[in-house]
Formats: sequence, C-alpha cells, structure tokens
Amino acid sequence: MIVAALLSWVLTVPTSAVIAVAILWYWVALDKPDVPASRRRIRRASMIVLLVSLPVFVRALSFISHQSNPSQFVIIWSMLLLLLLLLVITAIADVVNTMKIHQEQQLQEMAKAAADMLAKAREDDQ
Repeated sequence: MIVAALLSWVLTVPTSAVIAVAILWYWVALDKPDVPASRRRIRRASMIVLLVSLPVFVRALSFISHQSNPSQFVIIWSMLLLLLLLLVITAIADVVNTMKIHQEQQLQEMAKAAADMLAKAREDDQ
C-alpha cells in the first residue's frame, strides 16, 4: 500500500528551488560595502541554515509518510525542529547585533553633534 505524503513533490520541489534562488540572490546582495561585516556574517549563517533546511523540509513534506515509515518521519521532523531552533538563534543574534550597530551609530552622531556645538560655542566666544 502506497501512502501519500503531506504535499506533492510537484509543489514542494519548485517552491524550494525558487526560495533557494532568492536566498542566493540575497547572499550576493550582502556583498555591498555599506553592509556591516557583523551583519553580513550573521545573515549568511542564517542563510546557510535555511539552505540546509530546504531539502529536509521537502523530504519531510513530500517523501516521508508517518504511516509508511514512522521512524524516519520522527527523525526528519526532529531535524527540522532543530534547524528551526538554529534559525531562531541566528535571528536573535541578528536583532542583538542590529541594536548594537544602531547604538554605535547614535553615539557617533551624538559625539559629532557635541563637537559641532563646541565649535559653534568657540566661534561665538571670539
């Protein structure tokens, strides 16, 4: 008896290919010089997790059935949960890093504004 998986591979394989192309496009887009290196590293790490997750996700949705092979079904979905956890961790790291970058930019702007105010005050004293 053949048991159907959750979704047809006709739907999942092309969709994952499109997602992989989008991820690779974003990988290249991160090469711009205005992207901070720390942000580039964290986002690329999350993209690697996503690229590793895609074939696992396709396999879980289209090729493994809980009725025909319950042990593989549990293993593959457990792997997906682990990959999802890694993705959440990289997302949290990205948020923390973005807050750090924003704080550094604010401090630089405040220092520049203070220097400008000091220069203006010295001009007014003369």
